[in-house]
Amino acid sequence: MYRVVILSFVFVVALAEVDKKQCSRVFHPHAMHCCKKGPPPDGKPDDLSECFQLSRDPASCERDACLAKKRGFATDDGKLDKTKLMDAMAKDFVDDASLIEDVKKNCINGNYESYAPPEFCDFLKMRHCLSMQMLNHCPDWEDSSDCKEIKGLVADCVKLVS
Repeated sequence: MYRVVILSFVFVVALAEVDKKQCSRVFHPHAMHCCKKGPPPDGKPDDLSECFQLSRDPASCERDACLAKKRGFATDDGKLDKTKLMDAMAKDFVDDASLIEDVKKNCINGNYESYAPPEFCDFLKMRHCLSMQMLNHCPDWEDSSDCKEIKGLVADCVKLVS
């Protein structure tokens, strides 16, 4: 718990503007649950289960590296393979061309590094960028007050972080 608070503080301090501080809420895992239309199931939940047993510490990157490797987005030497990631996104979101265009522009060919503090790994930075783009394209939101607040932040945060 303290690590999350400390890491959140580091992220907030790294982003100087007040509006950017508010954007850190968008990267909380709960934010993705606000969109009623989540990412399509990838068909291999059992294969990914071991990754979810790994550390949640974003600075360690174990979980994100494992997921990227299992889904085929990591090279043999443990680096992010943007081409394979883009191919998978295009396949998973075949019905949302504007999302794919924004992912390509802002994450694959853009500055995905700005979506997390410098000490975080590329896999986590890319996950944050992808999450932001997916939320920006969410067609149907949960009705809770938290989700309404997240929805309001997303459009502004996409412009600020990109």
